[in-house]
Amino acid sequence: MARCNGGGVYTVIGMVLGLPIALSGALAMAGSASARAQPEPAAGPRIEVRWTAPEDCPASAFTDAMDRLLAGSTVDSTIAVEATVDHDADGWHLRTRFEAGPDRSGERTFHAPACPTIANAAALAIAIAVDPTVLDRLTAAPTQSSPPPGEDPGPEPTTAAVEPALVPEPLPEDPPLGPIEAIDAGSGAGDRIRAETGPEIRGVVAVGGLLDGVALPGPGGGIALTGGIIQGLWRAEIVGTYRFGTERASPVRADAGGRFSRWTAGVRACAVPVVGPVELPACVGADAGQTIGGGYGVPVTQVATRPWFAVLAAAGIAWPIVPRIALFARGTLAVPVLRHEFVIRGLGLVHRVGPVSVGGRLGIELRLP
Repeated sequence: MARCNGGGVYTVIGMVLGLPIALSGALAMAGSASARAQPEPAAGPRIEVRWTAPEDCPASAFTDAMDRLLAGSTVDSTIAVEATVDHDADGWHLRTRFEAGPDRSGERTFHAPACPTIANAAALAIAIAVDPTVLDRLTAAPTQSSPPPGEDPGPEPTTAAVEPALVPEPLPEDPPLGPIEAIDAGSGAGDRIRAETGPEIRGVVAVGGLLDGVALPGPGGGIALTGGIIQGLWRAEIVGTYRFGTERASPVRADAGGRFSRWTAGVRACAVPVVGPVELPACVGADAGQTIGGGYGVPVTQVATRPWFAVLAAAGIAWPIVPRIALFARGTLAVPVLRHEFVIRGLGLVHRVGPVSVGGRLGIELRLP
């Protein structure tokens, strides 16, 4: 007959009853260890902003955009941003400099009609420079997992429509400046460079010496002042001249005669073809002013003036020795519309204005800007 040991039975029962409790504790400890073993999510980049702007363009427009763009980024660094915002009649202008570690720094300039636009554009450009995966996160479409086979998927979940975040495209920056290059005159490269930079309007101020003859006794010297504008291959000028006096003796008495001078103010319109490093202006225009005659060797030295009006053509050469300074030489042929005679009582005709006036100028001009 088998005998049953009572103590052994209780021991077995205790082991059977305690097994679930032990398993439960072991699973709890394993779960806790697994939870501790999981890596913590990346802290993400830290943004430090120094924002200088008018009151109606707060830094929050920029920092909020940066927070949205860098949400979920694995970059763990500090992004130091220094931004200056100005506002004028042309709109808003933002100049920013950022530093986020080696090979993650730079400067950007933005222009836009509104502050939020340049703030969003700057945030996008900096976020992409710091973390190139920003665009991947913005364009990634969310996916929905399918239910296991045989399981009722249930009603489709309803979600509120979420308006996509506005990500403005950064405005184009000014083209980078290139190194100095030597180009052949016939290669067409100079024409391409001028076409890329566009026709800039520049001011011109010039001063020069004048040499004139035929219309008045001479030749005679003088001075000329010019102001005007240059745009592309065209220029327009306002020219003022003063021709110093020269003398002509009376055919009756060699010790008596007249002294003649002239001042003019006129306009010029010029085409300016360029050949290599020099410019070849060809101009048409008109002058108006006065011819001044005074006697010498006579008891009464009364001064007589007559109007001067002439149409003219001119051609010359200009050599820009530096971007703002050019040397020039120009010849002029003028045809006076009015031809007057100057006489001295008792001596008769002293001088008659000639049919043409041939002159030239040599000088230097300043170009701005």
